[in-house]
Amino acid sequence: MKKSHIRSTLTAAGLILFAVSVFFSINYISDLNKEIQKRFDGQRWSLPAVIYARPLERYPGLSLAPEKLENELQLAGYRKENHITSAGGYNRTGNTFRLMSREFAFPSGIEPSTNSIIRFNNGKITMLNQAVNGEQVSFVRLDPARIGSIHPLIHEDRLVLDAGDIPELLSQGLIAVEDKRFYAHHGVSPTAIVRALFSNVKTGHTVQGGSTLTQQLVKNLFLGKERTLRRNARPGKH
Repeated sequence: MKKSHIRSTLTAAGLILFAVSVFFSINYISDLNKEIQKRFDGQRWSLPAVIYARPLERYPGLSLAPEKLENELQLAGYRKENHITSAGGYNRTGNTFRLMSREFAFPSGIEPSTNSIIRFNNGKITMLNQAVNGEQVSFVRLDPARIGSIHPLIHEDRLVLDAGDIPELLSQGLIAVEDKRFYAHHGVSPTAIVRALFSNVKTGHTVQGGSTLTQQLVKNLFLGKERTLRRNARPGKH
């Protein structure tokens, strides 16, 4: 068999394989798109909308008055106790706080409950240690205060607004906080993922997420709490 004939056969086989791959990919994407539209139309009114304030991020060197921290803890529903019995409790002795944070699901992942000691001096955090073993902690993120919610199942109404009806300042603020490059990507931001990965590796724990607003919407509407590669690739059947 001539080399040219073998080359032609391999080329034809490659083209056929490519065509088959494209065919199945188009069908898969089409089916997935129909599933997303169907589930989005069915769930967007049934899921409760919960509005949170910014998370309370604390680290040594942060300029913060102890009175401000106590005020934010109370706004977040923390209990002032002489002896902390469970997550959500804190006590204060002068400029020293001991508190047990509550577990919270941030866009970057689950933040576990932590038991920490925070000490202030001259309006700054000067010490942040684990309460159990006294080891120094570089960063603590506390669960944010819940400032509002909408529950359709208990007859709380929602109003559908066009983009033009939403105050421009609200839209700009949301994008600035959650997804600064919202208009520069197509739903996934590789730059944000790499930046978050670098920050998390550098600190040794999760301090930053790389999810866009689109990814957060998909996660909240379609996905469960399990953390698998298959879940990240497509909506799970929950």
